[in-house]
Amino acid sequence: MIAVIFFSLKTARIRSSVNTVIVTGASGFIGRALVVRLKSLGFKVVEFNHSDGDIADPTLFSALPEASHVIHLAGRHFVPDSWSEPLDFLRVNLLGTQNVIDHCLRHGSKLIFSSAYLYGVPDCNPVAEDHPVTSNNPYALSKYFGEQLIEFFCDYKGLNAIALRFFNVYGDGQNIEYLIPSILSQVAAGHDIKVNNLLPSRDYVYIEDVVTSIILAMEPSHKFRVLNIGSGTSYSVEELIDIIKKVTESDAKVISREQYRENEVMDVVADTRSAQEILDWTPKYTLEQGLRDIWSKRNS
Repeated sequence: MIAVIFFSLKTARIRSSVNTVIVTGASGFIGRALVVRLKSLGFKVVEFNHSDGDIADPTLFSALPEASHVIHLAGRHFVPDSWSEPLDFLRVNLLGTQNVIDHCLRHGSKLIFSSAYLYGVPDCNPVAEDHPVTSNNPYALSKYFGEQLIEFFCDYKGLNAIALRFFNVYGDGQNIEYLIPSILSQVAAGHDIKVNNLLPSRDYVYIEDVVTSIILAMEPSHKFRVLNIGSGTSYSVEELIDIIKKVTESDAKVISREQYRENEVMDVVADTRSAQEILDWTPKYTLEQGLRDIWSKRNS
């Protein structure tokens, strides 16, 4: 109860300084959940989606209103596609970010930037923000360049911004191309569970915790920061499947193709102490709790 009251007080303080929030990528996985939460808290939200045009086109932003905050989620995200289309990932993710920066500078908006895991094969776990960046795929490279653009304009033009490095976000409504929705869909269909490999471990953070981190990042700040957003715990694919089978009461057979992705990272855990200190944010959902919430929504 204390945590709920504390978040409510912080939200009220944020809302008192906010007129309008622009959300790019509002129809995406994170964007949909964020818009629902923002509206439920009384924020006025302007949604920018792929259907409105190419985020890399600067002329589109001239039609957007002034806003106290711009939450930039739009861009290309699916890592496997970044290997076959690296130039388009760089074009969309970099030019789109520059357009958002320009809009924020024109109107004095705070920018909350959706970044990603950028550490490659970590030297140690948990991974803190000062770990050397090793962009091990074109998508991660585009996100790192985006962070660098933002930091440059913070230093030289007074941009007010923060970057949140999301680890493996999961939740209801995620594209079936991703691991957790793929496994859940196979279970729901009564099929065997087929995965590429059982060994890689990831830090899975639930969508509701991610949305909370974004809203807390809307508080006024004067220094550019990069913050990890993860659960602080890693699970292998095999452990993940075991939890899914427990939650869904499934006895499905598990089949591993024994395939590895290019530049595979075998284990990673987020060090989230900076987010806890700066945002007063801590994840509330365990992996099992998040999966139960998804399964309940699917079957309600």
